[in-house]
Amino acid sequence: MKELANKILTHFESLKAERDPWANSVEEALQYVVPSKASMQVTTTTKTYDLDTTSKNGTARASSYLMANGLLGNVCSQRSKWFKLAPELPQYRDIRGLAQWMETIQDTFYHMMATGNFYSQAWQSFSDSSLSGLTSMMIEEDKVEKTFRFRTFAPKGIYIATNSKNIVDTHFHHFTLTARDIVEEYGKDKLPIDFLEQAKNKPFRRYEMIHAIFPRKDRDIYKIDNINKPYASVHVLKSRKIVLRESGYDSFPLAVFRYLYDSEEVYPHSPSLDGAGDIRMLNRISRDVSKVSQMAANPGHYVPSEMYNDFEIKPNFKLRTYDMNRIPIASNIGQNYPIGKDREEFYQQIVKEHYFTNFFMMLAASEGNNMTATEVLERQGEKATVIGGMVSRLTQEFLDPIFERMFVIAARNRWIPEPPEELLATGARVSIDYLGPLAQAQQRFLKLQGPLTSLQNFLPMLEAYPEMRDILKPYDLGKHILVEGGMPQSLLKDKEQYDAEQQAKAQQQQAMQQAEMDKMQAEAMNKGAKAPEMGSPTEALLGGQK
Repeated sequence: MKELANKILTHFESLKAERDPWANSVEEALQYVVPSKASMQVTTTTKTYDLDTTSKNGTARASSYLMANGLLGNVCSQRSKWFKLAPELPQYRDIRGLAQWMETIQDTFYHMMATGNFYSQAWQSFSDSSLSGLTSMMIEEDKVEKTFRFRTFAPKGIYIATNSKNIVDTHFHHFTLTARDIVEEYGKDKLPIDFLEQAKNKPFRRYEMIHAIFPRKDRDIYKIDNINKPYASVHVLKSRKIVLRESGYDSFPLAVFRYLYDSEEVYPHSPSLDGAGDIRMLNRISRDVSKVSQMAANPGHYVPSEMYNDFEIKPNFKLRTYDMNRIPIASNIGQNYPIGKDREEFYQQIVKEHYFTNFFMMLAASEGNNMTATEVLERQGEKATVIGGMVSRLTQEFLDPIFERMFVIAARNRWIPEPPEELLATGARVSIDYLGPLAQAQQRFLKLQGPLTSLQNFLPMLEAYPEMRDILKPYDLGKHILVEGGMPQSLLKDKEQYDAEQQAKAQQQQAMQQAEMDKMQAEAMNKGAKAPEMGSPTEALLGGQK
């Protein structure tokens, strides 16, 4: 065990050396965003909750929180159905029992995520990703409550490594526990006597811990015990170099999201890191504007020497003078104050762009612009396509691993039913479709853009060639626009009912036209049967025939 502890600590120092440059950049950047979260070092000293005295403008901090709230509400809102199961290939949709099986799993997962702590931990993950760009969530099982437990780790304690495909497969979590918690969690058997004595005397003293998770290369694949699982799990008491627990996982138990990175990078960028220059400039301008505004409100004065000791600024202050040309004069410093305000607003807008504030505030921003509902939907769709790359990475690298881990745990504990035999026989895979407001806006925009643009180009042609209206299928066109625009299908008539009603209307209109023709014909015949007036040509003609 001592050898394993030394190996873990050696790996930890190696990971730390690679992580330090990134951590230093994060600390520098967050000093102007959320200073209380700027520290990227885990220590056993008592945490201080210092007030923010560094940043002079709260735009970046407010934008980062808005981004976290916006991602939670638009990607995985607790108040809406934001995911569903679907076969990867459409030809497998008709497998008997597949739809009911997928619906059962959906209901189970929705219930467990709602009654558990997923949404609170997801918000913390989104907040961390907007600040440092790195977040990791542990997905574990609670056999007592028969549900999932989610834990988001603070970025300052996360150390990662990737495989040859740049996928995170190694995760070291550096954290602290009190002596009392260590004894309660790991038991007394592996702890030295002097540590137990210290725990008794100082139970709330904190100690550094390392939880290492990494691929186990030297495992015996023919054994099914914990120490031969594909992923090793080792808990080390850092100061004593003692392994307190060794076990393993059948699958990687974490979902690690990196906001932005390239093929040569392990640690990511973030809106706060990429926008650090603009955020720092905004703080400088806000500081200078604040100074100028104070000088404009309380300016300095040019005071004649004989009045220097008597002059002061206060209400109703009176100063004796014999020469009105020799009186105190306020200095006109701060005359360019409006220019400073313009620059401040300019950089505020740039900082907001880093966090996609304009998208997440789309509805609020549209209220004062007299935009129609259609224009708002179109604008939302455009914005959704702009941030589509970031959201795609979020779903693929964060949400997809969460669901894969949930499937493993739920299947092992038999919380979900067995899949249909035909599904197992075909080897078809089931995937997750995301249905949050953001995904809906993007899909709605992409699916409606073609038909609506085509109609706008087609309508002028109908004025010259009315017969071209017969090219369109009215029912199919109308249904497509309504459904993709968000109209529930339950409110739409089916094709048979629509055709029957249209046929009935056509027959009714035809009957009305026939009745009108019969009426006109009858009136014409009645007019022909009326006797001609005296002296009229008709009367003369008829008279000559008698």
